[in-house]
Amino acid sequence: MDVSLPAQLGARQAHAATLIDLSARGCLVRCQRRPAAGQVLDLGFELDGRPVRGKVRVADVSVDGDAAATEYLVGLEFLGLPPEEARHVAGWVETHRRPAGR
Repeated sequence: MDVSLPAQLGARQAHAATLIDLSARGCLVRCQRRPAAGQVLDLGFELDGRPVRGKVRVADVSVDGDAAATEYLVGLEFLGLPPEEARHVAGWVETHRRPAGR
């Protein structure tokens, strides 16, 4: 699901990121710092005014060819979203899913 939401991504220190795609299993963010594949990080963002916070694993990293400055596209897999937040994300994705063929 295409989105554009401010997010925080990091381990000991959070850094600004933009969440650009969201599913019930993970997300894609754009950021200026390159995390290592396999690294476990903390992710935070708001979805419909409700905070979503949890652990994610870096599944893939690539340079964003569309960005003017060096930025990275980082694929993240949700590892430890609290159950209520996981239900909120899954419900949001289901509600905002585009009909097939559009």
